[in-house]
Amino acid sequence: MFDTSQMKPLLEAIPDLMTTEAVLDRADQIYIEKMLMPRTRDRLKIYLHAPFIIPKRDILALEAAIKKQYFKNKNVRVQIIERFHLEGMTVQEAYEAYKDSILLELKSVQLYEYNLLRRASLDFSSEDLIMLEVPDLSVLAARSGDLSDYLKRIFRDRLGFPVNVRMKFSGARGKKTAADSPDDSLVLSILDQAIRAEQSAEPQPEKKAPARPYTPKRALLSQEGSWGRDFDGDPIPLSEIQSEMGEVTVRGEVLSVEKRPLRNGNTLFSFVVTDFTDSIRAKVFGKPHEEGQLDSILKEGNFLRLRAVALFDQYDGEVVLSSVSGIKPDQNMKMTRTDKAPVKRVELHAHTQMSEMDGLTHTDEFVKRAAAWGHKAVAITDHGVVQSFPDAMHAAQDLKKKGKDIKIIYGCEGYLVDDTPGMTAEEIKKAPSYHIIILAKNDVGRVNLYRLVSESHLHYFQRRPRIPRSLLTECREGLILGSACEAGELYRALLRDAPEEELQRIVNFYDYLEVQPLGNNAYLTRTGRDGKIYTQEDLQNFVRRILELGEQYAKPVVATCDVHFLDPEDEIYRRILQAGQDYADADFQPPLYFRTTEEMLAEFDFLDYNTAKQIVIDNPNMIADLCEAISPVRPDKCPPQIPGSEEELEKMCYDRAHEMYGDRLPVIVEERLSKELTSIIGNGYAVMYIIAQRLVKKSNDEGYLVGSRGSVGSSLVATFSGISEVNPLPPHYRCPQCRHSIFDNEETRRNAGGAGVDMAPMNCPVCGAPMIRDGYDIPFETFLGFKGDKEPDIDLNFSGEYQAKAHEYTEVLFGKGCTFKAGTITGLAEKTAFGFVKHYFEDKGDHKRRCEIERIAKGLEGTRRSTGQHPGGIVVMPRGENIYSFTPIQYPANKEKSGIITTHFDYHSIDHNLLKLDILGHDDPTMIRRLGDLTGLTMTEIPINDAQVLALFNSCDPLGVTPEDLGGCAFGTLGVPEFGTDFAMGILKDAKPQSVADLVRIAGIAHGTDVWKGNVQDLIVNQTATLKESICTRDDIMLYLIGQGMDPAQSFKIMESVRKGKVAKGAESNWPQWRKDMEEHGVPDWYLGSAEKIQYMFPKAHAAAYVMMALRVAYCKLYYPLEYYTAYFSIRADGFDYEMMARGRDIMARNLAMLRKNRDRLSDTELRTLRDMRLVEEMYARGIEFMPIDVYKAKADRFQIIDGKIMPSFNSIAGLGLSAAQSLEEAAAQGRFLSREDLIQRSKINSTLAENMARMGILGDMAESNQLSLTDIVLE
Repeated sequence: MFDTSQMKPLLEAIPDLMTTEAVLDRADQIYIEKMLMPRTRDRLKIYLHAPFIIPKRDILALEAAIKKQYFKNKNVRVQIIERFHLEGMTVQEAYEAYKDSILLELKSVQLYEYNLLRRASLDFSSEDLIMLEVPDLSVLAARSGDLSDYLKRIFRDRLGFPVNVRMKFSGARGKKTAADSPDDSLVLSILDQAIRAEQSAEPQPEKKAPARPYTPKRALLSQEGSWGRDFDGDPIPLSEIQSEMGEVTVRGEVLSVEKRPLRNGNTLFSFVVTDFTDSIRAKVFGKPHEEGQLDSILKEGNFLRLRAVALFDQYDGEVVLSSVSGIKPDQNMKMTRTDKAPVKRVELHAHTQMSEMDGLTHTDEFVKRAAAWGHKAVAITDHGVVQSFPDAMHAAQDLKKKGKDIKIIYGCEGYLVDDTPGMTAEEIKKAPSYHIIILAKNDVGRVNLYRLVSESHLHYFQRRPRIPRSLLTECREGLILGSACEAGELYRALLRDAPEEELQRIVNFYDYLEVQPLGNNAYLTRTGRDGKIYTQEDLQNFVRRILELGEQYAKPVVATCDVHFLDPEDEIYRRILQAGQDYADADFQPPLYFRTTEEMLAEFDFLDYNTAKQIVIDNPNMIADLCEAISPVRPDKCPPQIPGSEEELEKMCYDRAHEMYGDRLPVIVEERLSKELTSIIGNGYAVMYIIAQRLVKKSNDEGYLVGSRGSVGSSLVATFSGISEVNPLPPHYRCPQCRHSIFDNEETRRNAGGAGVDMAPMNCPVCGAPMIRDGYDIPFETFLGFKGDKEPDIDLNFSGEYQAKAHEYTEVLFGKGCTFKAGTITGLAEKTAFGFVKHYFEDKGDHKRRCEIERIAKGLEGTRRSTGQHPGGIVVMPRGENIYSFTPIQYPANKEKSGIITTHFDYHSIDHNLLKLDILGHDDPTMIRRLGDLTGLTMTEIPINDAQVLALFNSCDPLGVTPEDLGGCAFGTLGVPEFGTDFAMGILKDAKPQSVADLVRIAGIAHGTDVWKGNVQDLIVNQTATLKESICTRDDIMLYLIGQGMDPAQSFKIMESVRKGKVAKGAESNWPQWRKDMEEHGVPDWYLGSAEKIQYMFPKAHAAAYVMMALRVAYCKLYYPLEYYTAYFSIRADGFDYEMMARGRDIMARNLAMLRKNRDRLSDTELRTLRDMRLVEEMYARGIEFMPIDVYKAKADRFQIIDGKIMPSFNSIAGLGLSAAQSLEEAAAQGRFLSREDLIQRSKINSTLAENMARMGILGDMAESNQLSLTDIVLE
């Protein structure tokens, strides 16, 4: 670091400075050496120093900001002389980083040198000499000396490199070097003429610029919702702002707002506005007294008019609105459509985002729009699926609470296959299909619809789920069938001019016929079908013909929109979505938007009014009236039944309680256990505990410990039934010999709210045996609420190696066909949607700002892309029930080969009536099992309060290494679960834990959102509060408030609201009153402020379970290092690379240095490699070494201890996956390899991998081929 002792930080030297975000972000590292102003006071020189490069654009912006803020309307020139102290950078790296700034500066003052440098190539092979090769044209060569002098000054004075710059000319003198580039030739010719003119011109006296007329300051805006100074001018469309334009007036809707406090006390407001032609980011620097005013103005959804300067922002890399001088409120720019018809239509054909990569309508928005228009019902008919039903139901329920009633008609647009007797499933999959609308008339129809969806996905899926006509006929009860769109059976028959008998058969199969606006089928007039192009009149005649058929065969005809998006302007979303899927006609979008009654009537104005009214209003309403109001999911709870579970649970808990606390239970144990059992059994949750207990016992019996997740550890019943290791009672002593216990003495009181293991050792006053220190002080209410009616969630962490067996065991417990994997739905993610939009406009050659791409991408996000399965979720159906009464079922991602059947609905939609077990796979239980196998320890007996182990969380000294050995890492927690990341170690650094209770607090903080940074960290660093006093887990809030004398029920509600982030989001209406109550009970301001920032809080029981696992692992790391590193690299090191890490400490150190140097540019894979290499560095520092892989001894995926060293596994070799590694291990077990060729043939690995193994010495002197040479024979 350069010497700053005689300098001042930028914001100290120039307070209240408002400049670019890039400069203000790092202002604390920018220093001012001196500022000089001559007696004439017409210029100011500022000597600036920084340990990094500041782009010239930001320097110029800084000069302008200082001029504007301090010398406005004064004839003072501000000049910054910058010097960068670039430790660790080479001359070439510095040049590459500063090249754009050099070109920018040259372009504005020395155009010739700018063009010369732009065409030059630089050679940095010498340390103190830069060779600059330029085209050999007289026009440029004449100025080459100026350029070399300029570059020398830049390298010496700004970048700190005293180098020489020499010119080298390419090509023969006088010859044209740009013959192949007409544009360059023209430029060089013009430059040549300009230079000659300059050389021959007489010097001219300097002309003074005309004085600018004085412009008085505008008045400050005073109207509500405004800020800054008044302004005039008509707004320009944002799409016209494509480059720097100076001051502009714009209008638009605020899409997003970000706030950033600056070190000078001001706040940077960065917000995005859109006028729907484009979007742009604007930036306002607000002073402390303006923050509240700007908060109220700059809210998402507000419409504003503002005056600002359109400038290129180096930080954002695009044009933004800077130097905002005024903001005014503006009117809503969005077009709002309303349905004013006295009698409304009903939409019977609509797609939501659940229509895979096709529908873009958000279900809740669609239902709300229909209700707002006064429609009495609306149908949901997604392509082949029913996954939007729960959202539609919730939307209707929310509207009903607000006094708006709307009926949801639950349906589906299926793919009908006209099967014949004897057709196989494979033949049905390949047969042509037609669209068909299937509506559930009643609950019988709903169940039949779910069966159709299930069968079509499980047995007849080929790109889309197909429904055989025979199956539909079998399941037709309770269903209403419509003929669908132009892809339906009827319309296709009309297109091929089918005979009357066929039309009669088709029409008679359906309950009603459909027609759509002519625009829906406009492609027939553009590209036609089967070689025929149709006219607009043809399309009208198709509608008339369907009406004739309806009348002829007594089938009502309905007009539907075939809705795919909500409003006309939303077609851009579907256009981009389809373009991303390579649809050739993506830019010719049919108008598939939701229409009002008037709009729909207008679509059929070629018919007489009465006929149009009949198909638009009367018939759709009639169909809607035929459909009952039903629920798409069963409202009742249907837990699986285990006879006698209540009695079994109660007996199990009391037996264990007496085993731990004696025949006469302490009052605190008796009361807590009785209260919990009453609540659990009374609410029907006993069966859940018994199921969890049996799963855990089965795993423990097979040698795999189970870690509990979530808040189940808050339950004493979970502890006594063996589900959880965490004892939620207050800290206490208990004797393992005579079972005497102590819950109240000086030591238990001192550790109240903490962990019993932190108490001082104590011998039993009754029998003298050492007492067990137990208890984590966790309230049961965190798990089931104060009334015991909160839906419980028992998450269990099984070993990843055992998870599949645990899943299989659920089928043993509940019976075949009663368990299903919990289904998930994957929507188009934010990054993917962004890529769709970006690539669409790039392909069109249309530049869009990032914020505009993000705006449009929002319209694509969430569109269903695929389905999947919860990693550990098992949904259990009671015996004797029909799964179709709850949900359809399918394969995840429709992959039949997976052999896994999941719920069709996202599991959250049915978790209120079917039990979901979270049987998760985790590395920690696997680590514990492997460490037990390697060390011979009984892992549950490891002391978790070992002083030397606890010291690892403050220092690496117990490992026998120094921070210098570990690249600066000062802790011994690398590779310790929950505490080995840089973020966690950052918390350790500031929090300085002294106990197990402190570690539980830190684990809670680390897993929360907005709990540490900008919150608890500041409280601790500023000594406002200690770690113990801070809010670290959700339970802390309730216990603290109760301790302050507040009502327990209210304390619980406050905890729930804070931990869910409702308070932080401003979504808790009770917060003002609660805040007042808390203040009256002595809750300090810092505590309230902390609670108001929290977005999510971790349960204490979960944190305690994690810490117990972590401390066991840390114990082995400290006392059994060889076994620890062997287990870690086998199980957790998915970034391990044999070649980079296991071939000696020096090779590893070189690779590690390279990764650390480029850390900011590493991929996710490289970051994982860096993570694991840091642990390898620690291992080497502790004197442990790797043994080279022996092709006959190595295991596929397990590291081994051999002769006091660690032999890596085969899959630690880059490129050698698990399957290939297993194949290699199996091949080696069958006997020695004759040659590399034999190894490839027997193990099935590729030749490249074999060559890499040979290069690394793994194959020893193994011959390349099976063919023996004469030398081989002689030697043999």
